[in-house]
Amino acid sequence: MTTALDRLERAGFVRRIRDRQDRRSIKIEATPAAKKGVHAIWQPIRADGLDLLKTYSDAELELLLRFFTDYCALHRAHAGRIRRMRRKSRGTDRPETSTLGLC
Repeated sequence: MTTALDRLERAGFVRRIRDRQDRRSIKIEATPAAKKGVHAIWQPIRADGLDLLKTYSDAELELLLRFFTDYCALHRAHAGRIRRMRRKSRGTDRPETSTLGLC
């Protein structure tokens, strides 16, 4: 992580800020240049995405919302099944603490 932050700092995308209360702690802040670059990339995508959403009816959007909600529930259920398989193969009932995914 330190190497990645060093590179981002050298490139001018982030800066380190010492915490005044806890000198052991450092906060990472995006620079104005980084924010400008992110905006240049994502603002057109955001605008086009909003325009695209306007082409769907309320009923279509409700259907899409239901699909993604149900699909995330399906993924969570299968992730749990896979974690249980993994614990069983290891011979432990200890729950996993790491979770990955978008749902």
